[in-house]
Amino acid sequence: MNLAAKDLSYFTLRLQELLRISFPELSGDVIFIRRRYQFALNAYEGAFMAGNRIEQCNEIAEYILFENLHFSKFDIVFKVVCNEFYTIMADETPAFRN
Repeated sequence: MNLAAKDLSYFTLRLQELLRISFPELSGDVIFIRRRYQFALNAYEGAFMAGNRIEQCNEIAEYILFENLHFSKFDIVFKVVCNEFYTIMADETPAFRN
């Protein structure tokens, strides 16, 4: 798989979106993305072959895909800034949080 060739897999796109928003320091780590994608895909296929329902297969794969990506320093700082400066921020939409 070549991520430079615009990989359009579901798991890759989901992971890239999370990384872009909450973990910008990891968003360019192609090796990390590729490994997580492959682990999630293998988990999905294994769960499907074991006879699980599609919803369960997705849950298992997403657990692997997002493992240890629950706490984002970036999100915490963003929330603190928004809460502390809500009067200033109320009139403006931050450009980096589309």
